[in-house]
Amino acid sequence: EAVLAFAEYVFNLRLPRHSKAWIEGWLAAMEGARATGDVEPARVLVEAPPESAKTTTLVIFIAWWIGQHPASTNGIVSVSDDQARKRAALVAETIQNNPHWRDVFPNVVPDPDKSWGSDTGYEVRDRCDPSWKEKVASKVDPTLRSGGYGNRAWIGCRVTGILGLDDILDENNTRSDRELEAVRRQPPLPLPRR
Repeated sequence: EAVLAFAEYVFNLRLPRHSKAWIEGWLAAMEGARATGDVEPARVLVEAPPESAKTTTLVIFIAWWIGQHPASTNGIVSVSDDQARKRAALVAETIQNNPHWRDVFPNVVPDPDKSWGSDTGYEVRDRCDPSWKEKVASKVDPTLRSGGYGNRAWIGCRVTGILGLDDILDENNTRSDRELEAVRRQPPLPLPRR
């Protein structure tokens, strides 16, 4: 319910009813992993037809997650770097310029001393957390990064929050049943979740 209310207030958007099940699945996977100490949360697959708000829901969910967990590192992967960067830029634009974001998460702001751009990723800080520097002292990756499917820039990245894969299939990796099966079986990135 909190994410749906966030979508309405911050994005002025009422998500479709079926989005609630996706959000609940993502939250259950993350909360289950945190409760058990598992470093790799369960994966949640959302398959739905075009125009069913998968991308919109993912972008809103990641923005909300960052507000709730600003010390986490998150990623958006799409079929191309450009497509992934556009999705990450929507989250960044919300954090940086949306007055409703500031109403909901007034302490979570762009970090002026760190990266803030599509090439380097986006880094936030909690400006009212007195132990912020200690919380992020060992963090090497930005709060949000983006990249295309198979982009080798993901090697060595540590994703501690949400890793959203959105529209990773195209004519280059689905020309045959064998290629499509390879995408389904192997991780889409050369990085393990840590």
